[in-house]
Amino acid sequence: MSKKVGYAETRLVKSKQKHKNKFVTLMVCVLSLAMVVLLSGVLAGAITVGNFSNLFQNKSNTISAHSYYMVSMGKYNSRSEAEAVASGAAVMGASAYVWELNKMFYVVGNIYKNSSEADSVLKNISGTGNYEISVEEIKFKKLTISNKEYSNEQIKAIVEAIKSLNNIYEKCYDYSLKVDKGEVNTGLVSSELNSIKSEAKITAAKLDAINSYAVSELTINTKNAYISVIDALDNAILKVISGNSVNSDLRCLVSKIVVAKYNLYQNI
Repeated sequence: MSKKVGYAETRLVKSKQKHKNKFVTLMVCVLSLAMVVLLSGVLAGAITVGNFSNLFQNKSNTISAHSYYMVSMGKYNSRSEAEAVASGAAVMGASAYVWELNKMFYVVGNIYKNSSEADSVLKNISGTGNYEISVEEIKFKKLTISNKEYSNEQIKAIVEAIKSLNNIYEKCYDYSLKVDKGEVNTGLVSSELNSIKSEAKITAAKLDAINSYAVSELTINTKNAYISVIDALDNAILKVISGNSVNSDLRCLVSKIVVAKYNLYQNI
C-alpha cells in the first residue's frame, strides 16, 4: 500500500529548500560586492597589486649577504706600531687608516668592491717596501628585519638607510678611482662629496624623526653609523679642498664608511 504524504510534511521540505536557496543567493551577492569593491579600488589606484599582495605575504625585509675586499698593508698587535707603518703607506697614496679588527690593527690600503680588483692591486704592489701586503675579505651577513620586532615604518627607514650606506660607499669609491685616473678635479670631487653629505643628513633626520616617537636599538645604531659617515665626509671635504693628498684622503674616507657599516652590522 502506498504511503501518503501529508500537507504538513510537503510544506516542511519546501521550506528547507527555500532557506537553502536564500543562503546561496546571499553568499553570491556578498562575493559579487567584494569583487566590485576590489576592482573599483584597483581602477582608481587606491589598491595596487603591490599593496594587495602585501596583505598576504611576510613583510620582513632582507638585505643580501655580501663582501668587500681590503688590501692590507700589514696587521699588528698594537695601534702605535700600525700607525707608524700607516704614515709611510700614506705617502704611497694608501688609505693609511688603522682599523682594529678581530683584536688586530690593520693598516688599510683601500677597500674594493670585488676580489678581482683587490687581487690585481695586490699583484701590482707586492714587494713594495717592507709591507706585509694581503687581501682580507670583509663579510657582511644577510640581514632580515621582521615586522614582529619593528613597525612597517621602522623597517622601511632602516632598510633604506642601510641600502643608502651601500650607495654612499659606491659613490665615494668611484670618485677615488676617477681621481686616480685623473678624470675629475678636486673642485668637482668636493662638490659631489657635499651632495653625498646632504643626502646622508636627510637619511639621518628621518631616523631621528622615527626615534622621536618609536625608539629602538636598531634605529639608534643606524643613526650612529650615519653620524660617523657624516663626520668622515666633513673631514674628507676639508682635506680634498686643500688638495695635498686627495688620493689617500678619498681612500681613507672609503675605509671609514666601510668601518661604520661593518660596526652597524655587528650590532644587528
